[in-house]
Amino acid sequence: MGLNFTSANIATSLSLMGPVIFLAQLVLFPLLSKRFSALVLWRASAVVLAIVYPIFSLLPQVSIGRHGSSRTMQWTFLLTLLTIRFTASVVSYTSMAVLIRLLTRTSAERGCFTRESRCNNEVSSHIKFRRSQIYSSHLHLHDETNAK
Repeated sequence: MGLNFTSANIATSLSLMGPVIFLAQLVLFPLLSKRFSALVLWRASAVVLAIVYPIFSLLPQVSIGRHGSSRTMQWTFLLTLLTIRFTASVVSYTSMAVLIRLLTRTSAERGCFTRESRCNNEVSSHIKFRRSQIYSSHLHLHDETNAK
């Protein structure tokens, strides 16, 4: 089945995503982060990625068409899906970096957060305490919102 893509086709499709990633990182994410929190952006991008990945399996069916323009339609569908996927990935990774930065105060804590095996007990317990604070404050805000 497959898409019958050559190495040049794959390189072309991925090279076209370079400007998409550039614009998503430098233009789109700053605009979105002014309007939404990092947690909301991360959750939204996770939902988008969960929807987009299974749609990639439909690409071979797009190429099986009765019309001669099926290759053009396949490329349009592919590039649209890749654009959505890469944009959601940029938003997801950047939001996660912001969330980690908000959870930690120093670079030692950030290193400990990502690689817990290198932590000393004091830093590790501080991060666990901060996680519990953020979690409990999130639950408290959630409870207040539901009570209103």
